[in-house]
Amino acid sequence: MADNSETKEIEDAFNSLSLRDGKDDLANCVPRPDFGRQGRKIMVSANMFKVTFKKNDLIVYHYDIVIESVVNKNAVLPKELKWKVWKKLCATAPGGPVKWGLAAGAYDRERNFFTVHRIPLSKPVVHLPVELEDEEGATERQRQSRNFRVYVRFAREIDLSVVLLYSQGQACDPAPRDMVAMGKAALNTLLRQDLYDRFVPKGGQGRRFFTSEDAKELPDAGLVLEGFIQSFVPTQSGFPAIQLDTAYGPFFKPGSLLGTVTEIFMGHGGGGGRGGRGGRGGGRGRGGFGNGFSNSSAHLANILSARHNQEKLTRLFYGAKYTLTHRTAGRPLQIEGFTSESAERFRFKINDGNGRQERMISAVEYYTATYNLVLKHPSLPMVRTGKEKDKKVFPMELVNLVPFNGIPFAAVSSNQTAEMIKVAAKPPPERKEQTMNWRRKLNYSQLPKLREWCLEVSPEMMKIPARILEPPQVQYRGRTITPRNGAWNLEDNKFAGANRPLKVWSVVCFDSWMKDPDINSVITQLVGTLSKNGSIVENRNPPVVSSNLSELKQGLRNGAIEAIKKGGGSHPQLIVVILRSRESGLYQAIKRIAANELKAPVVTQIMISAKSNNARGIGAYLSNVAMKVHSKLGGVTHAVPVPGVIDQTTMLVGADVTHPPPTAKDKPLLPSIAVSVAAVNGDNNMFVPCVRFQTGRREMIEDLTEMMKDHIRLFEKKNGSKPQKILFFRDGVSEGQYDLCATIEMDRIKKAFKELDPKYNPKITLIICAKRHHMRFFAEDRRDTDKTGNLLPGTVVDSDVTHPYAFDFYLQAHAGLQGTARPTHYVVVVDENNFTADRMQGLCNSLCYSYARTSRAVSLVPVVYYADLIAWKARDFVYPAEDASDTASVVTGSSGSGTVHASFDPQQLYKRLEQVPAFNEMMWVSGSLNLSL
Repeated sequence: MADNSETKEIEDAFNSLSLRDGKDDLANCVPRPDFGRQGRKIMVSANMFKVTFKKNDLIVYHYDIVIESVVNKNAVLPKELKWKVWKKLCATAPGGPVKWGLAAGAYDRERNFFTVHRIPLSKPVVHLPVELEDEEGATERQRQSRNFRVYVRFAREIDLSVVLLYSQGQACDPAPRDMVAMGKAALNTLLRQDLYDRFVPKGGQGRRFFTSEDAKELPDAGLVLEGFIQSFVPTQSGFPAIQLDTAYGPFFKPGSLLGTVTEIFMGHGGGGGRGGRGGRGGGRGRGGFGNGFSNSSAHLANILSARHNQEKLTRLFYGAKYTLTHRTAGRPLQIEGFTSESAERFRFKINDGNGRQERMISAVEYYTATYNLVLKHPSLPMVRTGKEKDKKVFPMELVNLVPFNGIPFAAVSSNQTAEMIKVAAKPPPERKEQTMNWRRKLNYSQLPKLREWCLEVSPEMMKIPARILEPPQVQYRGRTITPRNGAWNLEDNKFAGANRPLKVWSVVCFDSWMKDPDINSVITQLVGTLSKNGSIVENRNPPVVSSNLSELKQGLRNGAIEAIKKGGGSHPQLIVVILRSRESGLYQAIKRIAANELKAPVVTQIMISAKSNNARGIGAYLSNVAMKVHSKLGGVTHAVPVPGVIDQTTMLVGADVTHPPPTAKDKPLLPSIAVSVAAVNGDNNMFVPCVRFQTGRREMIEDLTEMMKDHIRLFEKKNGSKPQKILFFRDGVSEGQYDLCATIEMDRIKKAFKELDPKYNPKITLIICAKRHHMRFFAEDRRDTDKTGNLLPGTVVDSDVTHPYAFDFYLQAHAGLQGTARPTHYVVVVDENNFTADRMQGLCNSLCYSYARTSRAVSLVPVVYYADLIAWKARDFVYPAEDASDTASVVTGSSGSGTVHASFDPQQLYKRLEQVPAFNEMMWVSGSLNLSL
């Protein structure tokens, strides 16, 4: 019997429990006004599989679960261990109602258990002892740590019939919605039960599962593993469904940590020989040091001694799980970091026992004395593990990474990304077949628990209606074009709005293979293309500077100086930079130097020499560059009117928040970057941003009130009056936070109106745009596809697989160029402008043709696309580069959350960019952020 203090602790643990994946944050959004009718009707299949309830009054019993170690009841147990404990409990439970209830139930590996057979409990909280089998060679303490207590408490009954009513649009009140949320959580947990023992769950809130079968190698000691993502969702069709999609993830190769680190930092493993990072050729050997180029621990130790490489090492492997080669394998340990000292220099106190005095010993001496091991690589840092009171260190050469250690998203290299795309980008027919293969493997009809719950899952994808919307008219100066298949040719068309005359500029070439005649030819062709399309180029013969990549900053500085000399002392409007090939690190460095490290900021345009020398594609390439240059000089490339929806009193706004890369717990938290972009002219083709730095990892925009006031003031200054209608497109909001966005951010926007003028109350429509979802559509008729097999641009779906009653739709406005096109999910959460489905869908489709820097439709409404670009590229200012020292600094005046922040002074950035007003405007015009190519 537990004492009073223990009982209170268990009660506290139960009271902290919650259901995480059932909440529906679309429920409070504006209801769907109607269904769209415009466009050509077609049929598509969706990666959704209908779920039928074969029993009308199915009740599920929900129990709260707490599992704790007997030896250390405060220990945080990993999910994998809890799952082992739970399975042992189920296997050893006595026969009868308890056994039946456990056998028919579903446990989420944390805190919730659901079953269709009620388990009789003798008292409100029952605790059950569980002992796991001892591992071979386990110590007495390890044997004791295999004892656990499982506390069980009945929580509630869940009526699953409400889920069906909700799909039919009948359970819309708060109480039934709560029941639906719990029902979704129960059913998602049920669907995962069989998967925990067949696959490995990783990320995606427990919805992603991976297998090591058919693993493909990646550069830098990586693997790409295939898997799937599965989720139970109510749908507008009147029935719930299971959404099933393929998934790919980057993982480290299992095995020697030393071999992995060697391959990443030296370009080879045990038998390698690529000749250094970024070299070519060589094998993919791993483990230990062989006879490859510079294969010595001294060389690796020298590389890892650099501070930025130490930080990179921690970023890569923080949280990775491993076992040790020199002792009996137990539960995997977790990497917390690495020592700054090598094994031979790392010293600590030991007690020899028998009352002898403590003495200092090195790690090398310890392993020799204790394990009779002579470390082969004592000059390397050691792995740190454990919390503050129980820290341990181990030599890198004794550490083996276990399978399924994911590579952190922010640490995936450009080479790895390129290879992953090759593996994952499947054309629609292949992706559909892969999805169906997973459906066959999962074989829901043979799962006893699904039969016990009276559920039946269709073996076929849902076939649903869709429509293909007509493209808008695209206007150039004196000519209107109708796009075809989501694209059109710039050809000899004149840009819609004039640019500032190009007078002061230069060309800096970093390709040593290009000679003066080659460079002059590129300049002549670029100037010719700009002039042909209506750009004003007054200086047709800019100065040229040739430089080496090793002198990147000096080369750009020389380019700026030469432009100033020829421009009569005026500030440079543009530097065209020629590179042999596009490399992300080099590209970012150029943009950062040009904006932040020259005497004053300068706009740049990068050109790739291989493309400019390719006679076959030179025309299209130069046209693309010309659109970017024209935009950066304040011009408007083309216009897409949306009559009846957007007029001179309408302001478009796009907003996004990007978050810092993950950091170790003992490192300061960097700020998040919030960006809003607004059209400041009535034609909605001149955009200006607001950038703010806010509490790290905070999704809601904290300073939105001031940002909106800035946008409205500038709109009023340009147009003579404030906007009367605001269309606010918001990206980057997870589905679980839609309701927060609709309330918190709307309140902040409304506050801006009142602070500007108590009588000012424009009508606002707030639309959330989501790309991070797993809905995919496949044509039923090949005539509805393009040459890639993707659906035609303008395909819209607003029924059957959408929300039961919220105002949402999926729109694929663009042509899929690689793999299977992903539609954007638009959710109207607030609508004071009373849009119909056709007007809203037509608006979003038309706007996707207005992106300033291309002659094709894009996948996302451009105003929010620009916000995405600016937020992403602003990262180069705020977050330290992988190869840079730790220069990022304080976000001052954060919201007092108690979180430690790294230091960064936003005012310094603002002041610098405002040094050159033309730069600050050109930097953002039509999304032409100077930090983007």
